[in-house]
Amino acid sequence: MSLKKYSIRSMALAFIVAVIFIFAACSSSIFLPGIRQNTDHIVRGNGTSAVQYGNYVYYINGYRGFDDVDGNQNKDVVKGAVYRTELFSNGKIGGDFDSLTHMQFYGDPTDSVNYNPDISSESYIRRNEELRDMRFFNHESTEWDDGVYDDEKTIVVDTNRLADKTVGTSGYKDGGMFIFDEHLFFATPSNERDYKGNLLSNRTQFFKVNLFTGVRTKVYSTNNDSFDSPYAFYKFNNAVYLVVKDGTDIVSVKAAGAGKSTKPVVVASSVEEVIMPHASVYYKDMPQDYVENFVYFTRAHEQNFMTKGNVLEMTSPDGSQRLVLSDAAGRNIKLHSVRDGMLFFVEPRNDGSAVNLLRYDNLYEARRQLAIERGVTDTEFESNNVYWDENGVIVGYDYQNVYINERAQVDGIALQYSDSEYTSIYPFRRNRNSNFPEFLANTENETRYISNPKDKQIVINTSAIDIQFIKDGFVYYIDSNSNVARTYVDREHSNNSQKVDILTSQAVQTSGLRVAIVADYLVYFSKLDEFADNYAFFQYILFDSNAKEFFVGQRSSDDIKPEEDADNGNSGDNGGENGGEDNSGGDGQTRHNF
Repeated sequence: MSLKKYSIRSMALAFIVAVIFIFAACSSSIFLPGIRQNTDHIVRGNGTSAVQYGNYVYYINGYRGFDDVDGNQNKDVVKGAVYRTELFSNGKIGGDFDSLTHMQFYGDPTDSVNYNPDISSESYIRRNEELRDMRFFNHESTEWDDGVYDDEKTIVVDTNRLADKTVGTSGYKDGGMFIFDEHLFFATPSNERDYKGNLLSNRTQFFKVNLFTGVRTKVYSTNNDSFDSPYAFYKFNNAVYLVVKDGTDIVSVKAAGAGKSTKPVVVASSVEEVIMPHASVYYKDMPQDYVENFVYFTRAHEQNFMTKGNVLEMTSPDGSQRLVLSDAAGRNIKLHSVRDGMLFFVEPRNDGSAVNLLRYDNLYEARRQLAIERGVTDTEFESNNVYWDENGVIVGYDYQNVYINERAQVDGIALQYSDSEYTSIYPFRRNRNSNFPEFLANTENETRYISNPKDKQIVINTSAIDIQFIKDGFVYYIDSNSNVARTYVDREHSNNSQKVDILTSQAVQTSGLRVAIVADYLVYFSKLDEFADNYAFFQYILFDSNAKEFFVGQRSSDDIKPEEDADNGNSGDNGGENGGEDNSGGDGQTRHNF
């Protein structure tokens, strides 16, 4: 995309706007508590850089890194802070969006006439296009004079800062923001000091922000360096818990909920590996017995006579329930992933060969046992098993026997491979009724799709790709030019010509959190202009993979063109490379060219 040209009057006006922003941006624009979040809605995107909560999107404004040399760089943050922007539905639902419950918005599975759990995601989207086609809130439309924005229609987006701290940690890609009920939760580098005055910036603090009042409260500070430690927030037994690996301990902290907050509890010690999965979807009274609602870890045997191998365990978020899943008969278990209702872990084959066994387990019996311990009956456990797809759409109830395999133990060996065969493996399950997972496997030179180890492996890319996620039959990944791309992942398309969509017009930031999709927007960090890099961009991709990306948030005063260069250009211009012009100001509004 080429840079836009401006008249002298245009540049002068834009410069005035930019100068106003330089002064206005110095003040905090924490959101106004008069804007209330409807907590009846479903939450989508938990644990990523952008989370949708009904008609609002909460997002990280950019990636600024995590260094804090003097303890002052994590205060009044703009780039890297949490912002909130409203969505609307182009007037298709008559302004009643905020009154819709999650069941009305996403479809009611109990409505046998209008709901079919067997339909494809694409058909479901078409049928509910009227309710799903949402865009950022159009606050004002106007035609600007004097050639500014080339006389194109200007959309004004209201955006407000919710938390003025850097969100995330430098080494953990799966721990973004989480929202449960009236609170948003996040991690941030510590700017505390020890008793000697030493800055503890390699440690991590965790906070919650009330979505009604904007009040921020510290939940926990780690006791060990933790810039790459796994963490997640969970809703369990009517409370929200932070779970974090702190050193070699797994620590649980009650972050919100009924009763007083509890002191940190050490759930497990001498931990080797840990996986803290999290459901991307949350709504009130959601069942809590999914695979994604537990924490999984390995540790050494506690018995002295067991000198080989380790133990695989699962624990509830509050640490009240622990269960040994496997002791591997003296072999070392390595955790792999939790995805699509399956735990994946690796064991060496017990014949002394250099072959690894990638195992899968839906943990039905283990989850059932823990539920019964809490007083849940068999009937309640089965009837509570409601399942959703990656779009946050509820896709089936067990009483329909659609997902009958979720009512039985499903486990086995998914794949046998040597260390030299693949550099990485991405197992996934097409739906929760599938007994056998599929795979994307990277070699040094290519990426292969494997539907069954006995079938021919299909090459879907001629280079190894950095997989971000799979959604609606596409794998989204970072290509060799650091662009976001997507291609078909299924057998039908893989046997034909392999279409590849390059979704971004320039390189994206690959450090920090992964690329995300929320409210049908692709969200990533990229260059705003030559003075401002790694800001959050949104690109609507549901129906158009070539949609123009745009910047919604606020530019930091550190990323403004120097004043002495203003007579040579527009200090607020982010150029056509990103498809929009930034003139964001301290009033919490951002103007864009669409």
